[in-house]
Amino acid sequence: MSNNWKDTDESHLDTHLHELMRLSRKAALKRPSAANANGAMGANAASPQAYPEGQLHTRQFSLASYASLRQREDKPSSWQEVKPGHRWMSAKQYLPRTGDKVPVFPILKRGSFPEKVNAVADWLKTAGPVTDPWGMKVNFDHPQKQGTQPTDIKNRAAHLLGENMNKDVEDRTERPDKIAWFGAVRKTIQDAQVRTVAKSGEVYYFRNYVDGIHMVVVDDGEVKDQANIITQYAPQSFDNKNKRYQDTRIEFSRDATATNPAR
Repeated sequence: MSNNWKDTDESHLDTHLHELMRLSRKAALKRPSAANANGAMGANAASPQAYPEGQLHTRQFSLASYASLRQREDKPSSWQEVKPGHRWMSAKQYLPRTGDKVPVFPILKRGSFPEKVNAVADWLKTAGPVTDPWGMKVNFDHPQKQGTQPTDIKNRAAHLLGENMNKDVEDRTERPDKIAWFGAVRKTIQDAQVRTVAKSGEVYYFRNYVDGIHMVVVDDGEVKDQANIITQYAPQSFDNKNKRYQDTRIEFSRDATATNPAR
């Protein structure tokens, strides 16, 4: 791994762990209990937000998805042979290039890092969700508690645009390649060639552009088939030998040239 890449496993997973703890506490407050079942009024009855039938808490849904994808022992020899359960590392080399150029995100062409964070934070709040080719919606308005920015949504924006120089502190600084590839985030999800799931519960989207493979990381939301943006990586930003990807399993894949109309 190059010496200038400091957005390490530890820094990313520490931040993600805090996010999981926060979501778990939040979900526990929302989950219906016997006390307020069948119309009974419990302690949180002032703002009931029970899960609809069949919808699970994010960790249960994510981990169940990973466990249900039994890892295949065979290795594909072409993209056409890629199946659910194949390891991403065994299939990545066959992901066909689409010929797409990275979409430009004009508001990031100039300005200081704080100005870019502010602009992306405003965009996250108003962008609205995007639907992937397999029907899962991804929300962009997803605040992040950890960070040094003045608001939680700006912490998320900084995560999308920056790197951590100190793995012990969530304090992002500008990373030019992440800024250059931010314009591809929506398209990589909407027109993903492949969706993978990790043991951590994260979901990864990949699309192969002219300049390389772009990766977007999301986390399952509090209801099934809804997810929240976590971060994104330019081709230069993730090491293919990184241990975080070793056990990542393919959930869905499709033809390289297919596109998913906006929904």
